[in-house]
Amino acid sequence: MVAEQVRATSDQQLSQDEIAAITAELAKYEIIYPRTQQAPLTTHNGEGCLWTWDFECLRLDRARHAYSKSPDALPPAMRSYFEAIWKDQAAHEMAGMGHIPFSFVHQFDMDKDVTLLELPTSNLMGWMFGDVDNLVVTIRKEDLAAGRFDAVRVQVSN
Repeated sequence: MVAEQVRATSDQQLSQDEIAAITAELAKYEIIYPRTQQAPLTTHNGEGCLWTWDFECLRLDRARHAYSKSPDALPPAMRSYFEAIWKDQAAHEMAGMGHIPFSFVHQFDMDKDVTLLELPTSNLMGWMFGDVDNLVVTIRKEDLAAGRFDAVRVQVSN
């Protein structure tokens, strides 16, 4: 509603009263900051985050859930916008198996160990490991050959 009001007047300069009215209307809405608190949409988070980033993260998350239930739940323009973002995220957040870990892990020897699974932090999946790192499951080659899966190591890269 507020966006439509602003768009309707986009060809003219807004008066101070119109700006104040729009700001007052926006202040009625709250945004949920994922790591802190709820605050009015027009309030800047003191941690230095921009509300627009938090809003976009929340919008992506809500759209992802709606899309998962039914892709047609999103209007075509929104769907194509989000699908492009999700396609890019999927390409960069792919899991891996049987390779040298993408990032450094403390206990990994290329000659003796193998990566069973590496899961990167993923905005698309909604999970984060450590400080935006990867979860790496490794095993010694000799333990793998013997079927000793009780000897796997789970580490977070850094």
